[in-house]
Amino acid sequence: MISSENTILKLTAARTCEPMSADILARDCVMHAEWSITDKDGKILASGEQSPRSAEFSVCALIAAEQWSAEHPVLYTFNISLTYKSGECEQLSDRFGYRYFSVDEKYIYLNGYPFYMRAYIRGAAAHEHQNNCGLSEYDFYKKNILMAKSYGFNTI
Repeated sequence: MISSENTILKLTAARTCEPMSADILARDCVMHAEWSITDKDGKILASGEQSPRSAEFSVCALIAAEQWSAEHPVLYTFNISLTYKSGECEQLSDRFGYRYFSVDEKYIYLNGYPFYMRAYIRGAAAHEHQNNCGLSEYDFYKKNILMAKSYGFNTI
């Protein structure tokens, strides 16, 4: 993700037995950083702080996590508060799931298991449907995704 202040946050999480990594490229020298990882209920699973004294640094953490899948989409939230040399502060937050893809000559694997894509196209212009139900944008897309899942689709 890229924040409104042009700070770049890149999260990497593959296997649950390996630490997740957050790479930060800030707009200015970061003097202090406080971070946390929370589950869907807001429970803090890991937290820490550091004084990188640099615009580019990384955070690594190993948590007791569940693997993400299309059938069981477990997401975690990484939050970080940056304090710059100037004294200004910036808050960043992004969601992530632990999953990894691999391939061989025949299959695509998700978390080590064959992944069969049952997909449909939903483009912003050509295939978008109007929200005639009067739902919020979140509820409109949630309804569409749940309906697609009920038909057996696992990819949009």
